[in-house]
Amino acid sequence: MVTVRLQYLTRLMIAGFCVLSGACIEGDGSGGSALRIRVSSPDPRCTPLASAFPGLFDFVPGRSDRVVVPEPFPGDLTVLDVSSVPPAIPPDAPPLRIPADSDGDGRAERFLFPVLDGVLGVDEGLALVTASAYEEVLFFDPGEARLLAFEVEVPPGYSPSPNSQLPAAGTAALRTGLSTFACVVPEAGAVDSRGDLLADPGVLDPRLYCDPAGAPSFESNYTSGAAVAAGRLFVSTSNLGSGVGGPDPQLLPGAVLVFDFDLEAEPPRVSPHGSVPVIVTSGFNPTHVTALNAYGRSWVLVTHSGALGIEADDPGTPEVESNGVPLSPASIDVIDAERLQRVATIPLGWAAPAFDRLAIDPSGRLAVVGGVTSRHLFAVDLSVLDWIPDDVVEPWVLDGSAGPDAIIFDAARPFVIPGAPGGAPEAACAGWIVGTAFDETGTRLYATDRCDGTLTVIAMDLTGEPAVVPASSFEVVEQFSVASPLRADTLGEIRDLATLRVRPGRPEIDYQGPDVFVTINDPGLLCAIKIAAR
Repeated sequence: MVTVRLQYLTRLMIAGFCVLSGACIEGDGSGGSALRIRVSSPDPRCTPLASAFPGLFDFVPGRSDRVVVPEPFPGDLTVLDVSSVPPAIPPDAPPLRIPADSDGDGRAERFLFPVLDGVLGVDEGLALVTASAYEEVLFFDPGEARLLAFEVEVPPGYSPSPNSQLPAAGTAALRTGLSTFACVVPEAGAVDSRGDLLADPGVLDPRLYCDPAGAPSFESNYTSGAAVAAGRLFVSTSNLGSGVGGPDPQLLPGAVLVFDFDLEAEPPRVSPHGSVPVIVTSGFNPTHVTALNAYGRSWVLVTHSGALGIEADDPGTPEVESNGVPLSPASIDVIDAERLQRVATIPLGWAAPAFDRLAIDPSGRLAVVGGVTSRHLFAVDLSVLDWIPDDVVEPWVLDGSAGPDAIIFDAARPFVIPGAPGGAPEAACAGWIVGTAFDETGTRLYATDRCDGTLTVIAMDLTGEPAVVPASSFEVVEQFSVASPLRADTLGEIRDLATLRVRPGRPEIDYQGPDVFVTINDPGLLCAIKIAAR
């Protein structure tokens, strides 16, 4: 059986049973609000994609007119010119269908295929594409819409897991993709998301241990995000165990893979780090990594969404309950990208953060993420990273318990996005803030809600450079209806709002036209929206 990416299974299951079957009754959302709702047809602003459920797209750095959209089925990388409305495929960059030999090792991927999940724009000539099932990071040239060949070099003595697709230790080979299979060896006494010791019988199959010393270990899986910092490539892996798609899935300890990354070499070179190829994280289900260069250092922030289950249906109600249920706490790990050390953790409680990278304001002060089981935002104050010394022995916990407090909004104190009148039924889809992004000035934050199909505009006020960012710095000012809400009676309409990106630059100065772009899952669309200057 082909294993499909956890996030895609979750998208189809959480808040999806009723809307896919048409079994729900219409709900009234979460009560509505006094906000001004702008209802308009997205059709003239949207361009169709080849598949439903497009992945996490990104702008091409240095090109405010180009984005790359990963389309998991049938496996296309699509470059779109967003200077036109609707966005258009440029004639010089037709969509690239991923070949059967995606990583260029001379062997077709026969039993597993790469499920394209997300794109990270590195520079004008390179985008990194994360893929699961056939676990890898692909090297893509968005200018010519082709895969690039990197020299994948493996250090002598490197001990990969038995199923690794890397070249042999001590050798190098040209590849268009980098395998993200690696051996994860948690510390002694580590547990899974259910609280069971990994060393206990039945938790992990000892026959699948990959550690040469025989310690409880496993091969990384579910490649979830990529970030580049301090001349290195960091790749998060969610590490699903058993029970995918069920009410109580098992998550194994999270991991971030570390690669040396030399873009100046000819050809560019990538190599598993010789001494720290894997960093085991403190939480479960790392769903993305975000680079941050601020406070005199390079950091990598790891978002842990935690284990997620599906709410059991109540047969006594007409609707089909299908909300996601957090089964373990969420957090953000902080990694020093130079020292390759986890130096801090920011607990978020039972928040279930969304699967996209963190939205960071232009000053590097705030990091924001939505929730996949609620209409909530969670935010942290990154200025506390300036307190962390170079010689951390044990990772700090940045919740104010024994040091600085980074938390602005967590599961206990979230920022609530208003539900739309006539939105999705609460029992079936209580909220899913898929995407968050700041504008160029940092004074506007945008958020998309999958359930209600709304785009919310939040005003940000950090004037006076407060020592501690107050919750009052966030204020909802406007909400747009971009897609139909997920209700039984909207089957066949444009609905299922997804990823959000804001166009780089200043509207009406650096570019003309739309400034906010979103994807829609059903059907697959990329839509251009003009908000800042209208």
